[in-house]
Amino acid sequence: MTCPVTLVNQQPPVVVQVRRQPILVTQVPGVGPPGPPASDMTVTAASALGGHRVVTPSAGGWVHADTGIPAHAHGAVAVTTGAISAGQTGPVRQSGEIVEPSWSWTPGAPVFCGPAGVPTQTPPAVGWVRVIGVATSATSLVVAPESPISLI
Repeated sequence: MTCPVTLVNQQPPVVVQVRRQPILVTQVPGVGPPGPPASDMTVTAASALGGHRVVTPSAGGWVHADTGIPAHAHGAVAVTTGAISAGQTGPVRQSGEIVEPSWSWTPGAPVFCGPAGVPTQTPPAVGWVRVIGVATSATSLVVAPESPISLI
């Protein structure tokens, strides 16, 4: 296949024929390259935190993020990787993949922070909406929080 290219800065203008070779795809790759490594940090729970819930910092430690509390909308968010007792420390995932066998996500769809920090694929109808990541399979989520949107 040839494509004419005109060099207009030349006097007189010059037309160059560029020859392109067709590309033959013999194999379609499967899953793309792995994403960035997970980013975890250790937090102190202000109250008992459930496993695999969205949390945010508050006075005295981290709490379940709640879409009905305006102050939680713009705080940092992370997802607990397991339950954390009140006053204790534990890991939370700030970004990267997290797997939970009991989840049943629609792959490729966004996951939102729901009331009381429960992750959901149904956006809240009141308070604020915040995508916390995208489901990559029925049981996995890549945590990648986006900016919140107020519904007030």
